[in-house]
Amino acid sequence: GVEVSLCGEMASSPLYTSLLLGAGLRRFSMAPRSLAAVKARIRAVTITRCEEILQECTKISRAHEIELILRKELNG
Repeated sequence: GVEVSLCGEMASSPLYTSLLLGAGLRRFSMAPRSLAAVKARIRAVTITRCEEILQECTKISRAHEIELILRKELNG
């Protein structure tokens, strides 16, 4: 029941938006210049899909492989 927000580079990157939403985060703090891209990403995915992405990524131990999954998802 504790509300959590994320501030910083990861919150401002549309690449990680789906992963963060899948983990249950709903509040992001970012520079205004990042807002439009992150909002567009939020509108483009469902929470169910974000949870699926998170599950897929938790099975992987290499960061670059996770990034490849996130890039593929972002670029559709």
